[in-house]
Amino acid sequence: MIRTAAATLIAGSILLCASMGTSQAQQIPGCIPTARSYVPATAPPAPQALNQGTQCNSCWAYATAAAFEWNHWFRFGTVANVSRSQILDCTGATETCTEGRISVALAKLVSPGTTDQASYRHTLDRKPCEVNLTATTPDLTPIHARTWSAVNANAANSIPTPAEIKAAICAHGAVVSGVVETQALFNHQGDAVIVENSNAPVHHAAVIIGWNDDLGPNGAWRVQYSRGTSWGTNGLGWIDYTSNKIGYLAAWVEADRAPPPPRLTPKPPVVTIR
Repeated sequence: MIRTAAATLIAGSILLCASMGTSQAQQIPGCIPTARSYVPATAPPAPQALNQGTQCNSCWAYATAAAFEWNHWFRFGTVANVSRSQILDCTGATETCTEGRISVALAKLVSPGTTDQASYRHTLDRKPCEVNLTATTPDLTPIHARTWSAVNANAANSIPTPAEIKAAICAHGAVVSGVVETQALFNHQGDAVIVENSNAPVHHAAVIIGWNDDLGPNGAWRVQYSRGTSWGTNGLGWIDYTSNKIGYLAAWVEADRAPPPPRLTPKPPVVTIR
């Protein structure tokens, strides 16, 4: 679950705190904001959808990490494999399995940062942060974002236009977005366009990576979802531009180059001479 401005004013910080640094965005090859369609190659080694499970409302951590991974993939050609558990456990006392703010997770990626999946114990539920991660211990948080911003910093608590979201995708590779998750959306399989127009409160998050103006009644976003590869088609689906408030509080993130994962040096065997 993501906390939105309907719950508390500070929840709108994803828009009120519009930028955290200087962007060095580059146009994603092949992505033209005015084109009628754009979908990146999604087969491995491109970032793949992970499954947040059902025991913890950790979509805010999963979607934020996925948006970072897509930007890192386009900028540096490697997948950062961000630890969702480290973001979930160590972002702060108010970001929990009950609800969390994408804006706070994005700010955490800037400072103090996070680590990769291999370096932090993964669980589907929230646990106490296993290391004391602060800005003064960068060796424990080698993965950092350079900056992040709302797609439209002047439209508080709203959905940016399709043109604004397309421009952000072409500049940054993906945007993280709120969405209303209905039971039908939760259970979605296949590649049919989701058209529900639910007016329920926004309580879930997803990553928008592409679009097609000719699908559905109004055009559709290509979305990566944190329900694993069994959702949609390999974790990807189409959601109509006007369906389920997709795009709500959309934001982008820009990655710094993540270091390669640590390599464990095997210890030499102990030889006992008798």
